[in-house]
Amino acid sequence: MKNIVTLFFVVCFLNLDAKASTQQEETPWLMNAFLSMSQTQPDRLLKLADNLFSEDAIRISSVDSAQAFDWQHRLAMVSALSEFFEPNFKSATAVRKQKVRTLLKKALHKDPALIVRDGTVESLRRIFQMQPAEAATWKTDLEKSFLDSKNSANGEGYFIRETLLYALREGSLPLSKKIKATTLKDKNKRIKELVSLWDNSVGSNFKVK
Repeated sequence: MKNIVTLFFVVCFLNLDAKASTQQEETPWLMNAFLSMSQTQPDRLLKLADNLFSEDAIRISSVDSAQAFDWQHRLAMVSALSEFFEPNFKSATAVRKQKVRTLLKKALHKDPALIVRDGTVESLRRIFQMQPAEAATWKTDLEKSFLDSKNSANGEGYFIRETLLYALREGSLPLSKKIKATTLKDKNKRIKELVSLWDNSVGSNFKVK
């Protein structure tokens, strides 16, 4: 029965021309379906993710009210993709991991939904916990996201900037001078508080009040 339900949700979602409800409460949360698929059909999940984050799908979701809540599917997907870095994940081949990195970078930099971009950073935080060596490869992308104009307005950083700082620190990644300079100008007091507690010394702890 569980497999039947999972297949039903996935088939419905893959059909981009199908009629969908414009009511958020009727939009199915596909997290469990995606997690199940990562175990049983990892390549199919990656193909589905490709479709989710394609330019056409993003464009349709931004103009078609029937797809207005597709961001929920993308949010669930970025979380599910972190499973490929689980130490005991049997389907985690090098090729698949690289595909996941590409998809997460696309979500981090190009997704129009702030909550999806923030969810991507949360997914990276989980990956860093499972695979600490991954963190160094993401420093440039995390800093690029921090400086992205989409993640702030009128000199005040959105909550994603806070999440990005946590990800950088948890990955033992030092702040660049450009990031430090940007945080000093940020009107978001929380961001300044986080940076004031930042200690780049080796083996230091990031304490949050």
